Amino acid sequence: MNTSAFHTTQSGADVGLRYWEERRRDRGLPSRADIDPLDIPDLLPQVFLVNVLREPLDFRYRLLGTQIVRHSAADYTGKSLRELPEQCPPSRIWSLFQRVVEERRPSSAKVPYIYIPGKSVEMLATPLSDDGANVNMIFGVVQFDPSLAEPRMILPKRNQVAF
Repeated sequence: MNTSAFHTTQSGADVGLRYWEERRRDRGLPSRADIDPLDIPDLLPQVFLVNVLREPLDFRYRLLGTQIVRHSAADYTGKSLRELPEQCPPSRIWSLFQRVVEERRPSSAKVPYIYIPGKSVEMLATPLSDDGANVNMIFGVVQFDPSLAEPRMILPKRNQVAF
């Protein structure tokens, strides 16, 4: 279903939450199969998908939108949060994802943008479930401050991790 309902000037997080709400319909949690990139083309650069791993709990980036990659020191697709020093426990990103898994509901957080002191990004994370009960994936949106328009000019050395 390609709809222009999600082509708005609202923040990416607001649009992402509205989209997630629509996709879950009368169910508790939508599944990955309910998320269709063609529905949200303007939001895709800000979107991420994370696989939830168990025993021990971890999170692996499955997809990172182009704007997220542009604002990061590297493309972290395929990497787990435990592999990334700035995102492993007890980071705000880890805490956000853990809260979404445990509470089985959307959550958001302001996460420090490590390249510029005092700046942050807003992250929305929403639960997805193949069985309707256990969260096995997270769909989310990162909302960057417009003043962070030229991220590659301020990136740290490649061995540093950011977001």
